[in-house]
Amino acid sequence: MWLRRLVGITMIITCIGMNVLVLVGFFAPDKSKHFAIVAQVSPAPTVTITAKPDATTAGSFSALTWTATGSPSSCTASDSWSGVKTPFGAESTGRISTVGNYKYTLSCKNAGGVGTATVTIAVGPANAAPPAAPAGNSNGSSSGTTTATYCGGATPCYGPNDVAKHGSSGNCWGSLGDSVFNVTGLDAGLHVAASGVKTIQVSSVCGKDLSAALNGGVSTPEYPSGHVHLAARRATDSNYAPYFVGYFDSSKP
Repeated sequence: MWLRRLVGITMIITCIGMNVLVLVGFFAPDKSKHFAIVAQVSPAPTVTITAKPDATTAGSFSALTWTATGSPSSCTASDSWSGVKTPFGAESTGRISTVGNYKYTLSCKNAGGVGTATVTIAVGPANAAPPAAPAGNSNGSSSGTTTATYCGGATPCYGPNDVAKHGSSGNCWGSLGDSVFNVTGLDAGLHVAASGVKTIQVSSVCGKDLSAALNGGVSTPEYPSGHVHLAARRATDSNYAPYFVGYFDSSKP
């Protein structure tokens, strides 16, 4: 009799233990489920690039203007130009001497990816009408009735208001005689290395006439009494050609 009771008690305890294990297993957290932490990544940069003009003749210049949104960490030029570029700016193509189509591509990247834009400049024979602008260019060609001619008909042509729109460090232009120069590009690509002056992108230079700067009438932190780089007096110096943006006409609105 006592053996039957012992067996019965053992079976009851065993059943209770199994039920407890089942309940514990039911209410225990499911370790197979986990939470994924998703980092928010900014979208890739949006890049725009235009050329004015985008159709010209051999021996002429064109001006490239570009912007990139999305706080890119770097921007790089390819195809018919090269090098590291700022997220926004302007630059001359330099004199294009050979007939053909020239692609200018800018790629900018951030943590979200890479954004790319391309503009094509069509170059026709000298002393001939410019060819049709390449299809697909976002800036297209100007149209409408021209009521006045500025810069003697040379293009691209800018007036004081155009230059003044580029009046801040990093987006700095300046006019000199009948030319407009990209001071930001000149500063980074030539002036700092040649003179040791940290920057020439100051409020008395950006968006204004550069004559005062070249005559020693503009100060920099390194040269508070005024600084003149003698080579800078020569506006036609070949060193400055890459930073030519276009022609200047003080009478242009």
